[in-house]
Amino acid sequence: MPREDETRANATPGEDASLTLAAASRAKADAYLDEAIKLVRLQTQQIEGSERFEHFGHFSAVMKAVFEGAVALLVLAVIGAASLMVWTAAHDNGLLITPFSVPQDMVARGLTGQVIAARILDQLSRMQKETKSDRAPTSYAHDWGHDIRVQIPETGVSIGQLYAYLSRWLGHQTRISGEIFYVGANQIAVTAREGTQTSRTFTGPSNTLPNLLSNAAQSVYAATQPYRYAVYLFNTGHLHKAEAAYRDLIASGSTIDRAWAEIGLEVIYEERGHTRRAFKALRAALAIKPGFVIAYGNLAALEGQLQHDEAALRDQRKFIRLLKGSTQDDLLPLARKGDLIQAEGVLASDLGNYQAEIVDNQRLEAMPSLSGLTSRENARMNNILAYAWLHDPAAVDAAIKALPLSHNAEQILIRRAVFTLADLVLHRDASALAERNQLDAGLTGLGPAGREVLERQFWPYVAYALAREGQGAAALKLIAATPLDCVDCLRMRGLVDATLHNVSGANYWFARAVQDASHVPFAWTDWGAARLRNGDIVGAIAALRQAHQLAPHFADPLELWAEALIAQNRSDLAVRKFVEAARYAPNWGRLHLEWAEALMWSGHKAAARHQAAIAAHLFLTPSQYRRLRLLEEHL
Repeated sequence: MPREDETRANATPGEDASLTLAAASRAKADAYLDEAIKLVRLQTQQIEGSERFEHFGHFSAVMKAVFEGAVALLVLAVIGAASLMVWTAAHDNGLLITPFSVPQDMVARGLTGQVIAARILDQLSRMQKETKSDRAPTSYAHDWGHDIRVQIPETGVSIGQLYAYLSRWLGHQTRISGEIFYVGANQIAVTAREGTQTSRTFTGPSNTLPNLLSNAAQSVYAATQPYRYAVYLFNTGHLHKAEAAYRDLIASGSTIDRAWAEIGLEVIYEERGHTRRAFKALRAALAIKPGFVIAYGNLAALEGQLQHDEAALRDQRKFIRLLKGSTQDDLLPLARKGDLIQAEGVLASDLGNYQAEIVDNQRLEAMPSLSGLTSRENARMNNILAYAWLHDPAAVDAAIKALPLSHNAEQILIRRAVFTLADLVLHRDASALAERNQLDAGLTGLGPAGREVLERQFWPYVAYALAREGQGAAALKLIAATPLDCVDCLRMRGLVDATLHNVSGANYWFARAVQDASHVPFAWTDWGAARLRNGDIVGAIAALRQAHQLAPHFADPLELWAEALIAQNRSDLAVRKFVEAARYAPNWGRLHLEWAEALMWSGHKAAARHQAAIAAHLFLTPSQYRRLRLLEEHL
């Protein structure tokens, strides 16, 4: 085969040109092929690299999504905050005090407009604390409650200014402004107004600025919270001003303000002892607002204080039904709860269920009180009397000993009256009668209300004690001074006559008492006791049975019924009544003494000795102690 150089040497000129072109094309092809190989290698490396870093691309996508989500959440948060601001502004019922306009020389002394506004705020906050009412804030047409604040001046556009604009536009915010200016050489004037409403201007010497600010604050309170202002006046002892404020509300207030204002008038009249006017105000409140819960509660309390037992029982039951079933929003939840506990305790007392009353009083005493210590003190006094009605003098004395010390003269007087009434119930007559003159003077000094307590709650029991002590003439004179529209007065008239052996007189008064309070057990019980004493066993059992049906947890009818059964020579049946009565008055000495005698006559001497031992550790009158000694000799 010829070599390449030989071929070239033997070639013709045309052939030489073709060979040259072929050589050049092959060189380009080789170069192109080299470039293509490089490109393929680079692409291969890129693919391999992308495979190695593929997870970094996924991370980048995730971060992008997180960023976008964060932006979305931020936008939602901004929208939510704006919506909340609009909603809050639309429901803003607070009070905003703007800085007052004050003279420059006062500003130089540090009494800036903001300082004056802060002092007005302090006065309003103080009055708010002294305004105690069971009425729910939601029942007020314009309630700014405890939301009182001073506006702080701001410069430029701010979130605070935006909120203030929204509150004025959408809400019900009360805005107070005002000014202080000179009206003479040493005379200043203070004006505080709500919105654009005109207001009183108070003037005086410059050194009376605190008093002028206090007057201005009161004018703001009266204009913006008229019902609360009337309550504030009552709570601070300004009864005449409070009465006028309530009357203004009745003349021009809303329906609910008018109803509550009548309640305010009723409390004032009751404080003064004007019971007829108090009843009239309560009836007016119910006419304005039928089913008004607080009106029925006050009505039941007033009827109870006057010893209108049947009406008190009826209204107390109505009050409890309304408290349990009403959904109206004009009574504070805490007040509703406390009122229900108190009402159930009073109802238990009205039906002789004193153990239940004590439990309710203890629950009430443990509750936070809306009216300071008043409800706690009332609960303690009611329990002292409940222990007395349970014939448990040891518990009475322990409850008295446990009372907190008091330095309030009126409270001390009321306590002494309760202690004395407890002694009268327990027939501790000597100590009770020794207190009579001082209590008469003290309660009379309280005015018509105190006189009412004497005539209806104290004197009837004093008269019965006088009869027990053999002072018949004094007893008849005192009981005659008590009113006839008072069930306790009628009952004690009957007991006085029964003690003085005036059987027809006793029957007359007991008949009137049960007619006036046919669904209350006490007159029936007294009548049964009087008949038992006079030997009318059948009549006694009939009256005691009626009392027991009305008040199944009242021990007295059961115990007396047992005594009547003993008189019928049915000691076996009497024991059952004693067992039942002891469940409701376990520390009644006389009950255990009579029980021991019934057991002895039934032939159960061991059980009789047990009951006699119990009686020996409980309170017994001197005559009952003598009976116990004779019983022990036979056992």
